[in-house]
Amino acid sequence: GLYYINNALELTIQDVNGNDERASYSFNPTIGQKYILGATKNGNTIHLFIDGVIVSCYTLSAGFQFFNGSAPLRLGNGTYTKNLNFVGRQNTAIIWKGRGMSASEIADITNNYF
Repeated sequence: GLYYINNALELTIQDVNGNDERASYSFNPTIGQKYILGATKNGNTIHLFIDGVIVSCYTLSAGFQFFNGSAPLRLGNGTYTKNLNFVGRQNTAIIWKGRGMSASEIADITNNYF
């Protein structure tokens, strides 16, 4: 899931063995300001984006395989704790499956559609 916790934007994903991998970025949002947050996976690299700009890159462990279960994707909140909430409203969620997006594609969406 994509969360805000301990003053950081964090993406947590789980592998087939139940191990968590986390990409994170220290982030102190301004109350009342709109942000466009995103994450992509290209090969074995996770990128976190804020307002169309890559702010963090994380390389997954060698041999990483996604857990292929039925757990829902979480955006801003998890069932195991109540401390992972995004404060405010979530306007739009877009999920592309099948390929990671490039930084220029993320920037284009950020600048032209929101």
